Amino acid sequence: MNLKYKVNNFSSETLYNPNTTAHHDTCKITKPKIDYLMKRIIDERKKEKKNFVVFGAVFLSIFLIFNFFQ
Repeated sequence: MNLKYKVNNFSSETLYNPNTTAHHDTCKITKPKIDYLMKRIIDERKKEKKNFVVFGAVFLSIFLIFNFFQ
């Protein structure tokens, strides 16, 4: 009845291994797609323009209300 020890993969000795860290780093590094970035930029500009229009409409309505009740 011989019991064999399992290999401890989580020990501090095997934690840093240049071969495994290099492999994991290349898997994690992904370049973002340019189409996705362009779409995000366009969407943010649309939101900014919409916010500016809403702000202008509110400001104009307040201005007209004050002029009407004077």
